[in-house]
Amino acid sequence: MKRLFFPSLLLFVSLALFVLNLFFERYHAYFLFPWLDIPMHIASSGMVALVVLTAVFHSRLLAKASSSRFVFVVALGSALTVGVLWEILAPVFGHIAPAGGGVAVDTASDLVNDFLGGVGAALLFIGRGYNKHI
Repeated sequence: MKRLFFPSLLLFVSLALFVLNLFFERYHAYFLFPWLDIPMHIASSGMVALVVLTAVFHSRLLAKASSSRFVFVVALGSALTVGVLWEILAPVFGHIAPAGGGVAVDTASDLVNDFLGGVGAALLFIGRGYNKHI
């Protein structure tokens, strides 16, 4: 039997991040405190990776325990996919990019933070043994 990652905890933290983001957007906190973008990217991409990992490992697609490499591929793939899609779609949702050459730096920084969130999720998932049968 696979060890359960707490879906209710994932839901609670995901909703908390969503509400926090709405608050930050509403009150322009990302403009007032530009550093807020860093923890939000790390936390959000980490949550995306944990939700995808949980879905994959609770599905019947995997008949046995999986390697750490597989966990990293799934975590980084999901975190970076959502990160890249966000960077592409952000202008559609009215998010203003920094002026001048700051766009490339901002995008690269966001993707590095998304990568770190994916790594953190993979390390948590592996460290707690969620990819193993127990």
